[in-house]
Amino acid sequence: MKTRLFLLLAMLSVAITHADAQKIGYLNTSDLLKVMPEVKRADSLLTAFATEAQAIYDGYLREYNNLLGDYTANAKTWSDIKVETVETDLGNMQIRLNDFEAKSNDKLAARKQELYTPILDNIQAKVKEVGAEGKFTTILDASAMLYIGADCVDVMPLMKKKLGIQ
Repeated sequence: MKTRLFLLLAMLSVAITHADAQKIGYLNTSDLLKVMPEVKRADSLLTAFATEAQAIYDGYLREYNNLLGDYTANAKTWSDIKVETVETDLGNMQIRLNDFEAKSNDKLAARKQELYTPILDNIQAKVKEVGAEGKFTTILDASAMLYIGADCVDVMPLMKKKLGIQ
């Protein structure tokens, strides 16, 4: 019985010592992304893409609105064949507008993933390096944490150093 009690106390002591040995770090990845030059470049490329797509869409929309205005103002004076033709054209233009919007949104999302994937992979690799070098048990994302205790370590300065950010 004494041996069992001794073993239980020894195991409890080891467990408590191990629990105290945990080193937890945190990183606000949103704040890190805001200061990374690679993100600024990626966002600049995405903005240029979105601006170009918007200009094309605006051109299509102007063309549609011009034809719609003409139709609204003059349809009563047109022949049946012209009314049918313009109505068909308006329907096709609506389809083209919807298709263009969907395709450009899909292409923008794909481009964002293409540009951000290497950035996020690099951050993940550096987090692992910082974790190993700093002997952290866990590094959590601060943007998803409701409470950060005083014993937690902010690894932002370590990450900035690893990524070469001032």
